[in-house]
Amino acid sequence: NVFGLIIITPVISWYLLKDWDVIKNRIEQSVPIKHKKKFSKNAEDINHILASYFRGQFLVSFLLAIYYSVTFFLIDLNYSLFLGIFTGLLTFIPILGILISMVTSILLVFLQYFDFIYIIYVLGIFLLGQLIESYLLTPKIIGKKLGIHPAMIIFSIIVFGATFGIVGIFFAIPLTSILIFYFEKFIKNINK
Repeated sequence: NVFGLIIITPVISWYLLKDWDVIKNRIEQSVPIKHKKKFSKNAEDINHILASYFRGQFLVSFLLAIYYSVTFFLIDLNYSLFLGIFTGLLTFIPILGILISMVTSILLVFLQYFDFIYIIYVLGIFLLGQLIESYLLTPKIIGKKLGIHPAMIIFSIIVFGATFGIVGIFFAIPLTSILIFYFEKFIKNINK
């Protein structure tokens, strides 16, 4: 299932991005005339939230690619630049991406050095990288872009992960930001 999800998700994402305007127009046509303006505004708000999330996630992945490339270079690992970029890009996939990167890195370092101390170095690099991502980059960068407190981001990842597993972790931040946006909108309407 996980392997299928890894293959299917990019394909579906590509088609959704490619045909988003067609999909949106078809949905808008099925919305009653009196609700079209409200629907368009909501779709625009959600689009803005998701765009901010993906820009933030791309920046986090880019910074992690630099971190992994530099640290792999410091332990003199062959293909450190490629492996760092590969690892940075795979951090976009929660848990599974980092596991694939870690196993690949451990295999390469073992084949290069035949020494277990380098495996410990790689494990330390990944542990520090995950701490940096989870407690610094994601809450600060994505939270700032979405206007969500870093503690709320960490809490949402824990809750969605415990409830829905890996898929929940992947969608935790965008769904939380959409829920917070509409909750704030609801509170404003109540106060009027």
